[in-house]
Amino acid sequence: MKKMSQAPRGPTGHNADKVDAHKDTDRPGGDCMTILSMTVATALELALMLAPAAAQQPAASYDELVAAVKAGKTDVDFLALRQAYAASPVYDPYGSQLGSLQRDMFEAYRREDCPAAQLRAEGILAISFIHVDAHFVATLCHRKLGNEEAAQREQAIARGLIASILKSGDGASPATAFVVVTVGEEYAVLRALGLRVLNQSLVSADGHSYDRFDARSDETGKSVVVFFNIDLPFGSLDRTPPPEKK
Repeated sequence: MKKMSQAPRGPTGHNADKVDAHKDTDRPGGDCMTILSMTVATALELALMLAPAAAQQPAASYDELVAAVKAGKTDVDFLALRQAYAASPVYDPYGSQLGSLQRDMFEAYRREDCPAAQLRAEGILAISFIHVDAHFVATLCHRKLGNEEAAQREQAIARGLIASILKSGDGASPATAFVVVTVGEEYAVLRALGLRVLNQSLVSADGHSYDRFDARSDETGKSVVVFFNIDLPFGSLDRTPPPEKK
């Protein structure tokens, strides 16, 4: 028999101090929600196309992979990029270094102030290049400003990141949970799937830690349960001091 324990939590998660920047209240505007939902089918297709390299090669560092993407290589191994970030000295799974950047980015976008929104998005990506929402906001703002080439590049990055998460499971149970390296990825996936969070709880099973989300589909209104494997972010709490409360 599998042993599973569940601790109920509020919507802000197992570390309310740490996930404030990623609360479901920080939902993008209508345009962003549309593009997040529309990208799921494409992301799933990309996930099926992603396959491990046949020949073993030295793993590229986080900085090397980021540099490659910035140079225009949008077909990198996004799973490797996310894993490299988790192994890097700048790993910040709870977004403690972001401060108010994410909230300010969304607020600027809602005001239709794309220059300000892009400035915040760039600030976020300088801290965490795997931040999906920052890439999506950059996509939308580049498109609004007529920079289609830049918009397509940012959208390809966001889709690649989402696809690498969707490839890890189906989220239907702890055994098939989506594997994430940051708390922000959980909310990005939920938004991409068009799900609104109703409740969140921490589940422990077979030596692993999971976030269970009770959610509702924006499209159908049906209730959905989604599991995320949070071994990496949760495990980081044993290695680093928690961020200070603000």
